[in-house]
Amino acid sequence: MEEQTNITTTRAGIRYGLIFALISIINMLVVNMTNMEKPLGFIVWVIGITMIVMAMLYFLSNNDGLMRYGQGVSTGMAASGVSSVLSSFFFFVYVRFIDTGYIKKQLEMSRVELEKSPDLSDDQVNAALEMSSKFMTPELLFLFGLIGSLIFGLIISLIVAAILKKENKEF
Repeated sequence: MEEQTNITTTRAGIRYGLIFALISIINMLVVNMTNMEKPLGFIVWVIGITMIVMAMLYFLSNNDGLMRYGQGVSTGMAASGVSSVLSSFFFFVYVRFIDTGYIKKQLEMSRVELEKSPDLSDDQVNAALEMSSKFMTPELLFLFGLIGSLIFGLIISLIVAAILKKENKEF
C-alpha cells in the first residue's frame, strides 16, 4: 500500500508563515536593539517572497507535483496570513509594552529628515509631525502592518502561483 502524504494548502502555508514570522521578529529586534537608522526592510521582503515560493514548492512536492492556481494562491496567503498576524502582533506588543519610546524616536527621526528639506518651513514640519503622530499609535501600526503585509502577500501569491501552477492534464 502506498503511503499518502496529506499536505493541504493551509499546512504548507502555516509551515512557512511561521518561519517567516520568526525571521521578521528577529529582524525587528536586531534593528531596534542596535538602533539601526535604515532597517533591513528590503531583505525581509526578499525573504517573504522566498517563503511564499518555498511554501508553494513544498505543496507541489507533496502533491504529486500538481498545484492549481487557486491552491497556489491559498498556500501563499496562508503563509502571508500567519506571518502577518504573528509579526504584527509582536510589533504591537513591542511598541506598547517593551519599547514605549519607539514612536517618539520615529517621530524625532522624521523631524530630522523633514528639517533637511529647504522647501519646508518650521510650521510645515510641525504640522506634518502632528499629523503623523495621530497615525502612529501601536494599534494603528498593528493594523497598517497587518493590512500592508497581507496585500503584499496577495500580490506575490498571485504572481508566484501563476508561475508555479502545474495542473493535471487528464480529464
